[in-house]
Amino acid sequence: MSIVWQALVRMLTEQRPSRSQSVVSNHGKDSTVFEVERKFRLKDGEAPLVATRLKAMGFAPVEAIEMTDVFLPTKVPGEMLRVRSEKSELRNCTVVTIKEWVQLGQSRERQETEEAISAISKWFLLKFGQFISGRPLLSFSKTRLMHETDGKGVVIAVDNVQGLLENSGYYVEIEVLVPRGGDVEGARAKISALASELFGDEREFVQASYQDMLKLARSRPNS
Repeated sequence: MSIVWQALVRMLTEQRPSRSQSVVSNHGKDSTVFEVERKFRLKDGEAPLVATRLKAMGFAPVEAIEMTDVFLPTKVPGEMLRVRSEKSELRNCTVVTIKEWVQLGQSRERQETEEAISAISKWFLLKFGQFISGRPLLSFSKTRLMHETDGKGVVIAVDNVQGLLENSGYYVEIEVLVPRGGDVEGARAKISALASELFGDEREFVQASYQDMLKLARSRPNS
């Protein structure tokens, strides 16, 4: 089932398609994976220090991406349905992402399905989503600097996020993509160890998503 069709189903009904085996999408990774990710808020003035520490840890900046996210309505609470436009020196594309919570052991993780779509599919989904919603769709932009290193299977992103009122600013996201049946507990442990090394303390991760922050910002008067 194409991701455009899946998005339409999720906007219209609580019915969910049956899961098939993961396949590699045209966005360059498994189309269905567990996204083991933790987001950390940076303190004021901490971004330059984080950049220095990432370099010392062997992580190099590989791509700066301008991202614009538009959130589509979905019938199941807690799900996320997103249309993201990405622009950098290496890419200019639109990606649809579906995220839903799955209980794995003692914690929940996001099961993520993602695929690139055409310009006409983007136009259609945004128009249809606004029609279903009955109001302008929630949207915001951020600049993301991706960092990678050889052999660890980890991506660390430094985000500069604006438009979220008191939640605007710099964040670090540490992400490990785990295929179904993969070592989720090992991914959690790896993220925890990297965060301790990066920040030098036992920093709590931010549980609210950017979508949650955006909803909070837009609920304020005159926002």
